Amino acid sequence: MVAAEFMSQLEQLRFVESTGLDDFADRCSYLLSFIVLVMCFTIVTLKSYVFEPMSCYAATTYSGSGMGSYINAFCWVNGTVPANVDTERLEDSAYWDELEKKKLSKLYKSV
Repeated sequence: MVAAEFMSQLEQLRFVESTGLDDFADRCSYLLSFIVLVMCFTIVTLKSYVFEPMSCYAATTYSGSGMGSYINAFCWVNGTVPANVDTERLEDSAYWDELEKKKLSKLYKSV
């Protein structure tokens, strides 16, 4: 009952009526734009959440089963730093301290 009254009030607020200017080319353009946007959204979402979203740099080699997934999970919780992989300073702790100040994101703000 309330929904029907709300919809009837909403129908009375129509200020602009469609003039019928949408021809075949416009409808194809709308559809194509929507499909391209959905494809881009799907690709980015799958890349970010399903496939390898983030790679973590470990200064030392690690051993044991499951350590790779542990370090990846640690990076997700702790945040990431923008490191240039072509630099020669990867072993320098002052370089890492400098990068820590530029931390990009913390996924879990409570941690």
